[in-house]
Amino acid sequence: ERFRGSGAPQAIEQDGIFGQYAATAIDQWEGRGPLHLNVCLEEPEPDFSPNAVEAKGGLGSSTSFGNTSEFARFVAEFEAGVVLLGELDQEDRDYVLQFLLRLGLPVWAEATSGLREHPELAPLRIESERAIALQEPEKVLRIGGVPSCRFWRDLETRETPVFSLTYAPFSGLSTQRSFADLKAIRELTGLGPGPNRVRSLTQQGMVPPFDEFPGSEPALIREISRQISEKALVFLGNSMPIREWNLAADFAHPHPVCFANRGANGIDGELSTFFGIAEKSDVPEAWGIFGDLTTLYDANAPWILDQLDSVENIRIVVINNGGGKIFSRLPSMKGLSEEQKFVTENHHQMRFHHWAAMWNLAHVEWRAGEAFPQLPDGNLVLEVMPDNEVTEAFWEAYA
Repeated sequence: ERFRGSGAPQAIEQDGIFGQYAATAIDQWEGRGPLHLNVCLEEPEPDFSPNAVEAKGGLGSSTSFGNTSEFARFVAEFEAGVVLLGELDQEDRDYVLQFLLRLGLPVWAEATSGLREHPELAPLRIESERAIALQEPEKVLRIGGVPSCRFWRDLETRETPVFSLTYAPFSGLSTQRSFADLKAIRELTGLGPGPNRVRSLTQQGMVPPFDEFPGSEPALIREISRQISEKALVFLGNSMPIREWNLAADFAHPHPVCFANRGANGIDGELSTFFGIAEKSDVPEAWGIFGDLTTLYDANAPWILDQLDSVENIRIVVINNGGGKIFSRLPSMKGLSEEQKFVTENHHQMRFHHWAAMWNLAHVEWRAGEAFPQLPDGNLVLEVMPDNEVTEAFWEAYA
């Protein structure tokens, strides 16, 4: 409940969402129509304490949206902090980049910022999510959309000062934090070169073991990133592709046109979103990367492809690992039995060649251990088959 009004992930406003069509009080429900009970539960993490920080609500509990004076004070004493860079509109990227270069502090840039692989950010760039905490930040500045990294979620249980420059009047956290309109950066004048924190970037030992586990999901995502043109659109369709792309995409191959439909971290309508964005983007080709369950949830989406004509090559990449593997990696799931994990992950043995044929799409299979296949022109489905055991070994080694 404490996440309401905060803009945090998985916190859409559900109270009264069905209006007059559903009763909301069980003691007044006569059983003649729908009943909507909005049950609020805390995430069952073993290291999470709901009382670790005082919950003060979300919208309206912090500084007024658009107030730049508090932001200026926050930045003036920002010598031991990090910047978390979330989704940015194209029009905002240049002046955000210049601000970051003047600030001179470590930056975790997510793919949807469009600046993740920017060469000028290289000296400031935190290249591994797990290296964020190694900077021992005393303060955190978030710019753009809500970050997908675990470090952001962990701020819920810390009293680290956080300031968010956002597009919407939400702090992105359930506890009271400060925020202002993202365009406040333009109003901040006189910011000289920041403290030289470049040499103090701590990332040793944080390089993921791609070469050691070439058949793992992250290693395959890394290779996919190398195959995609810089001019192409990249759409990341659910939690694992987003996290694995931020971890593994090759920094030597920029992909500035990158989107993700995170919303409430759900998996409904992801392919449809991808097709809509691709239709409105002036790009030669579009790549959508999805998990297998996400694809199944929106399996009827390709009906619209015959009506789209702005993109010549639409590549639907399906990471088929036989279920929702992300669930078994959550801290709250580590104590589950194998039977419980099996049910939670929604295991399956489905393949996607018949699904591709139903929509007249070419189907290309890429199995772990094989060279990246030659792709024909036109719309297609690239079914990626990672080695699940190697993937688990990758994550264990990286941990």
